[in-house]
Amino acid sequence: MAIFSIFDIFSEPSNSWIVGCIFAVVLFVVQSVLCFKAEKKLFRRLPAYLIMVMMVFVAIVASGLLGKGTGPIGNVHIILATILLIVVGIASIGVIGGWIYYYVYKNFLHKLKIEIITTLLS
Repeated sequence: MAIFSIFDIFSEPSNSWIVGCIFAVVLFVVQSVLCFKAEKKLFRRLPAYLIMVMMVFVAIVASGLLGKGTGPIGNVHIILATILLIVVGIASIGVIGGWIYYYVYKNFLHKLKIEIITTLLS
């Protein structure tokens, strides 16, 4: 039963920020690896495209195109869209953080490391 309790965070709407943080960390790592290792810009942008697709899905859910979604608590699709928006919003911070890390390393830290190496060798 302990194995299934790990996935309990995905079942409660109040834990959507935890799920968003998990996705943010995963997407930060994926974005960082893709920025440093991928040669084509298309592959570097894959996590950003994933966030855009998720935002389109949130818009579809919020508009009610997937069904009426009415129930005893009101418009369920608006509630679901809000929860998904929290998750996607926090997860997008991971992608943005990966790009910032890549930019700072590429423009500042890499040049600083080269300068330190050249001064040590001379």
